Amino acid sequence: MVIGIYEVDTTSVKSMELSDLPENWDHFPYPACTQTLGADFLDTAHNLVLQVPSCASGGLDQIAVVNPLHPEAKNIQLVKTITQIYNPRLFQGMK
Repeated sequence: MVIGIYEVDTTSVKSMELSDLPENWDHFPYPACTQTLGADFLDTAHNLVLQVPSCASGGLDQIAVVNPLHPEAKNIQLVKTITQIYNPRLFQGMK
């Protein structure tokens, strides 16, 4: 796994908080309501990035969803990549 750090204009970022999401937003498999939120984000193309709480971290962290259909998508710049995202101590003793 690799993390990519990108630079975008902050005026084209929309943030959603936990309180903005449906109650079952983090269920698996994903509920239709979250798919609808994503489809609306793509279809309207008002924002380049939608920042949403991460299911993987129980909503404690956020992820960025990029709309490749947005006119500013070509302006996204990769700034840095991080290849060691997990501390090796987490996996000591595992085979």
